[in-house]
Parts: sequence; C-alpha cells; structure tokens
Amino acid sequence: TRALYLREIGSKEWVQRPIHGLPFYNDYVATPQDVWIAPGEQGPPLDPLYVQVPPVDPNDPLPGVTLSISRYLRYAYMDSKLETMPNAAVNPTAIVHIRNEQGQSEEYELQALNPDKAVVAQGNLQMLWVKSDDDIKRLMETPRLHVEIVPAGAATLPEIPDPLPPDASQPDPAASQPQEFDLPITSTLARDPDLKFQAIPGTDYSFRVERIQPNLKLDTGTVTVAIVEFKSPTRHFRRWVFERPEIAKDFAVDEKTSGHDEPIELDTELQTAILPPSIQTAPLAVLMGPGENDLALVMNLDMIPVLHAIQRGEPVPLGNGVTMRVDEASIHPVRIQKPFIVPRSQQNKNVAAGMSMIQLDAPTPSGSASIWLRYHEFAFENEGEVLRRFPYQPGLLQIPMADGSVKAYEFMFSRERMPLPAPVALDDFILDSHVGGYSGTEGSIRDWTSVITFNKDGTWDEPRKVSVNKPCEFDGYWFYQAQWDPPDEARFSGDTSSAGLNYTVLGVGNRNGVHVQLAGACIAVLGMIYSFYVKPMIRRRRQLAVQHNLTALKASAAQRRGTPSEILLSERET
Repeated sequence: TRALYLREIGSKEWVQRPIHGLPFYNDYVATPQDVWIAPGEQGPPLDPLYVQVPPVDPNDPLPGVTLSISRYLRYAYMDSKLETMPNAAVNPTAIVHIRNEQGQSEEYELQALNPDKAVVAQGNLQMLWVKSDDDIKRLMETPRLHVEIVPAGAATLPEIPDPLPPDASQPDPAASQPQEFDLPITSTLARDPDLKFQAIPGTDYSFRVERIQPNLKLDTGTVTVAIVEFKSPTRHFRRWVFERPEIAKDFAVDEKTSGHDEPIELDTELQTAILPPSIQTAPLAVLMGPGENDLALVMNLDMIPVLHAIQRGEPVPLGNGVTMRVDEASIHPVRIQKPFIVPRSQQNKNVAAGMSMIQLDAPTPSGSASIWLRYHEFAFENEGEVLRRFPYQPGLLQIPMADGSVKAYEFMFSRERMPLPAPVALDDFILDSHVGGYSGTEGSIRDWTSVITFNKDGTWDEPRKVSVNKPCEFDGYWFYQAQWDPPDEARFSGDTSSAGLNYTVLGVGNRNGVHVQLAGACIAVLGMIYSFYVKPMIRRRRQLAVQHNLTALKASAAQRRGTPSEILLSERET
C-alpha cells in the first residue's frame, strides 16, 4: 500500500498518511504540457486523477487539510529543458553533447553572455551570440602571414643629392626599398596534402603553410607559431614564424624530420610574422543568431575557421569518431522542470514501482500548491539513514496559510509503514560461496544467510538464521530473505566503490488463511490424480468392454446358417 509522508521543516520524524485508490499500471495526466515526451513517442491519454489523502494521525502537521493526488506516472523522472519565451531576458543558451566512438559522452550548458559558461571543456568549446552577418564575417577571418623582403644593402644605400646633376642616372627606388605583404592563409598542408606553393607577388619567393599551432606553451609564455615552407631560386627552407619576427627560426627541408632538425642560418632578407585574426575563438564555437533558430558551428582547430550550419538534435562529426550534438538552444530561454516519461522500449521491468511519480496538490487560500514526488522504496528519516542504491529526495513545498503566513513542509511518496511484533536486530551475515571462496562479485555467492535476534518483553532471544527458501517464524510473522547489499562499483565521479555486506533486507508476511490454501492445494492434487491416473483407467476399461462385445457378436453371426444376404445383414447390424 502506498503512503504519503510529511513533516514541517525542522521536524525529525515523518507523519504517515495512507493512500487508497491510487492506480499502478497506467499514466494519468491532465494536459499534454504536464510532462516531457520523447521525440516520436505518443503522449499518454488525458485522464486526471482525484485521489484524496486525508490526515489520520493526531500528530499530523496539517490537521484538517486533505491533500490530493491529481497525476500519476508509472515510469518517469524529473528533467529540465529550455523553452523559448519571447518576453524572457536575452541569454543565448545551448545544451551540447560531445560523444566519442566508445559511447562515452559529456553534457555542457553554454551561455554566451555568462563569462563562466561561455567557454567550457578546458577552453575547447565556446558559445557566441552573433547579431548580424557582419559578426559572422569577422569570426571567419583567417590569420595572415606578414612578409617583408629586405634587399641586401638596402639599409646602406648612398644618399642621393638634390638636385641631381643633369647627366646623372636616377636609381630605381623599388629595387632598393623593402617590400611588405599581408598574405591571407586559407589552407594548410595538414588539411590539404596537395597544397601548392603560392607566389609572393613581384618577388622570387613562394610559400605554403604546413600547419598553424595556436597557444603553444614556451618558456617565455604562450605563443602562436606557423610552420611555413619558403622557396626562392637559390633557397628552399622551412621557417617557424611567430608573432615576433625576431624569434623566427629556419630549418633545412627534410621530409623525414618535418622541421625538427637543428636550425640553419636565418635568411635575413626575409622577415616574417604571423598575424592572428582580430577575433579568436575556441577550437569549437557554437554560433547562435541572428534569428532564434539560426545555429552554426565554427571548427577552428588550426586558426582557419570552417563554418557548418547545424540543426538541433542532429549529430555533427568532428573526426576520430567524435560527434557533437546541440539538443537545446534559445536566445530567450526559460528553464522548465517537469517529468520525462521514459519510452516503453527503454523501460526496465525489474524496476517495478521504483520510477513512479505522483503530483501532490495542497489547497491554499488562493487555489492550490503542487509538487511532483518520486517514489521511495523506504521512507528514511534523514540522509544519515540512507542505504546505498536507494534514493532520498523529499520534496519541499511552501504552503500559504489562512492567516497570511507561509509554512514549508517536506513530503515523500513511499510505502505504508506497519509495526513489527518486536524489535529485530542483525547479528551477522553469512555468505556461502562457490569453490574458490568469495571474490567480491555476486557470481561467486551460492547463498546468503542473515543471523537475526528478536526482543521479546525486553529480552533478546537466541539467534535465528534466515536464508533463501528458509524463513523463520516469530510471533505469527514469517521473516524471509528478500534483498542484501552486494558489492558495488563507483557510480559517478567522486564516488567510492562498496565492498557490500552492510545491510540485509528481510521480507515479513503472515500465514493467515493457510488452511484454506492447503485445502485448495489438496483438491488440486486430487483433481490431477483423477485426471492423469483414474480417468484414463476408466476410459481404458470401457474400451475393452466394447471390444469384447463386438467380438462376441461377430462370433455369433458366423455360427448362423443362412443366405449370404442374411449373413451380411447380420454383420451390418453387428
């Protein structure tokens, strides 16, 4: 029998109210907005409840107040989702899942305007709110390679007199002045193995970028480096280009070492620097806007951004079996919490009532206050009594009173408590293992036995053993082994594993009506004996009697002397 437990905040003991008339096997809701439904699933039929739960205990904290249950879910859990409310504050928010090929996943909540949630996952995932297409263009800017070619002797050119003599020839200033270029980097050899060299206009140099490494940690700090191959008619070398030109390093081109040999003499005629884009994003940046439904992903793994339009709920491959999925996104979000009905194909039948929920309604002067409560197999008094694997999630509800005050109460949905005939204590827990002994796993256990004692009139009696299929009787009640505490691995980050054997769970029942059950069993056994043994014997004897009569009639007809037609007629009659 289900029961409701309640107490005022500050009280240490629950007060029980039995629940009568609560269904167990179907979902009961009033509107489609009461619950979350999985995509593609059909919601439950609209059929609200009205199960009254009046007070029965004189110590009830709400005397004279009848509570009611208006909704019941057989298999659900509380979940929160983002919904768009046009009048809500601007707070671009997205729920993102990252999943690898092993099935491991992480969920992140990103908020573009919240510095603490705008960049997550060690700086690898970011969310940005774009208000216009111009914002997207700025985000798609690529890094540039700044090249300055300084001809030999350009720094020591002779001064030219002014005015020049009539017969003097004027030198070409373009041949002696440095040339500067800002060259956009649109691809790398790491992305395109067939990347060709790009000529630097007006010079003998050409280049191609092998790769760009942002946020490279050096002894002097974090820098950005581009590994660039340069070619000229006289040289072919690889250069590490930094944001500061003076720390560049040149290496001989060697396909086997990819630039990790000892540096060679720096080509001083070629001065270079890497110019990062004005706006730098994380390797993965989720863009939202300008419209409410506009979503995009910028993959910026090597500072060269690539834009992908994405849809809610659709996975986006990131490479190496890793995918990203945006489940929820909104510019004007409101977080709403309500039960999520688990699809039948995903329900575990062994859970029984463990995932059921009710909505409890409490009357108030202006209407009613409601709260969803999940089912608890045991109504623990406090967190210190909670056993591993069992929940402890009481609901808190503030109820306005008729005098204008507001009081807070705790509620719990569980089973009805019934008093035992006497106190019972667990003295020991005995494991009977298979060959090899107990290995810490359930598979090594053959049987388990609880050694318990009862207190009768203040005196503890002799220990008794209770094991599977071997209950013990005390004062008209039978105690049998129902559950125990097996070993359990860590269930979440920061949790510790358990060796088990911390508690035992006994079932308690009586044997009222056992004589009627025995009489019914005896009748059933007698019926089976008659059906399988007596009745076949009777049928066999009847068959033998009929065969005997047929044989006698045939013999009598054969002894008669008459015409063939008379003999044939006699046989037909027989």
